[in-house]
Amino acid sequence: MEAETTPPENGRQSMTDLAVFGAGRIGHVHALNAASLPSVRVKYLVDPVASEQRAGLAVRIGADIVSADTVFSDASVDGIVIASSTDTHAGLLLQAARAGKAIFCEKPVSLDFVTVEAVTTAVETFRRAIGDNRRREYRSTAILVRQAVVAPQLHLQDSK
Repeated sequence: MEAETTPPENGRQSMTDLAVFGAGRIGHVHALNAASLPSVRVKYLVDPVASEQRAGLAVRIGADIVSADTVFSDASVDGIVIASSTDTHAGLLLQAARAGKAIFCEKPVSLDFVTVEAVTTAVETFRRAIGDNRRREYRSTAILVRQAVVAPQLHLQDSK
C-alpha cells in the first residue's frame, strides 16, 4: 500500500499514519512490520477484545487503542491494515474507501463470492489503492470455484 506523502521543507520524508485492525496473530505481524518502517507511524490499533495481547501490542508499536469510528473520522490517518476476523473485512473495506483511506486487507475479503464482487466494485468506485494479501492467488481460486458451481459441466483439472 502506498500512501501519498509530501516531503516537508527540510527535505525529509513525512510520516504515513496507519491504523491496524486486529490484534491477533496476523495483526501482530502486520503491525510490527508497519511500525518497523522509518516513514510509518502506526497511530491506532483497533480490536474490540480487551486483552493483554492487545495492550502489549499497542505499547510495543506506540499506538492508541481506539474504535473504528475514531479511525474513519481522523483525516490524518492515511491508510488502514485490515487483519481482523474475516467477517469484518467487507464492512471495514467499505468504510475505509468511503473515508478516503488507502487499504491493505488480509485475505479473504469475504467467504461469499457475491460480497467479494460487491465490495470490489464499491472500492473501485471510490478509486482507493487496495492491497489484498495473495489477492491474485485467491481471486484465481475463487473464479475457478464459482465456475464449477455455476457451470458444473466444467471440470477442474489438476495442473500438476
